[in-house]
Amino acid sequence: MINSIKEKLSKISSPANYYIGQKLPADFAIPDNILLFYHKWAYSKPQTHLRYTLIIAFASMTYYVDNVKFDIKPGNILFIYPHQYRYTDASSSVYERLFITFQLPSKQPYIPTSPLMEMTEYGWQLTAGIIDSYLAGDTLETALKLTLLMKKISRNPITYQQQNISSTTAMAIQYINNNLHNIFGNEAIAEHLKVSESNLRLIFRSEMGISLGRYISNLRLDAAKHRLLNTNMNIEATAHSCGYNSIYAFSHFFKKKMGLSPLQFRQTYRKYNITDEL
Repeated sequence: MINSIKEKLSKISSPANYYIGQKLPADFAIPDNILLFYHKWAYSKPQTHLRYTLIIAFASMTYYVDNVKFDIKPGNILFIYPHQYRYTDASSSVYERLFITFQLPSKQPYIPTSPLMEMTEYGWQLTAGIIDSYLAGDTLETALKLTLLMKKISRNPITYQQQNISSTTAMAIQYINNNLHNIFGNEAIAEHLKVSESNLRLIFRSEMGISLGRYISNLRLDAAKHRLLNTNMNIEATAHSCGYNSIYAFSHFFKKKMGLSPLQFRQTYRKYNITDEL
């Protein structure tokens, strides 16, 4: 190792000025107010905030960012800027992913320019180091490793075909998310959008790869699972908050899909201190 270092040293020439060296940009900053969290559940309600977000996928899923569709595979990284709207769809069966969110006073030179990138072996090593530093409460080390991770993954952009969804589908999703606690069907959405129900179903399926009815059912199920694991809401209140007209209808549908009653599901997974969505 020492000989290798000496070999490198031989390539360094004496500086022309001993008081002026390599400088960082005047407004250079490293990530601050960093948060890491790991989710297995979908969050289909469009949201936006002031933070930069790295999403590292451990399963295949679909994300929408400002109504642009991204089909993400395990090992892909989605980078989202502040103020961009983002949400998952309700067609995937697993949503396993790591979130790294942070703030910066201004855009930095190491920030990825591509929204979709491929993880490398070194990137995984850096990610493991970021998690270790975060768990140890070493904020500086976490920030420095995160800076290096973004610099490295920026070199591995994934070429993707931009898939924009129509305003009809986007508004349908918005209506569903805003009214998930209510009882409604395709007809109500079509009436709200002032389009025919048949045309709405056709557009939605062609763009989302899933029927409108199944999308709504999946979303209600995701919302119910999240409430059962992360709130103390009773079963009846959970059913009504997810748009089911009765606790019987909710329990029947839930057991058919999950193989457990809502109460059994809560008791089984809370027993193991699992607090994120399955």
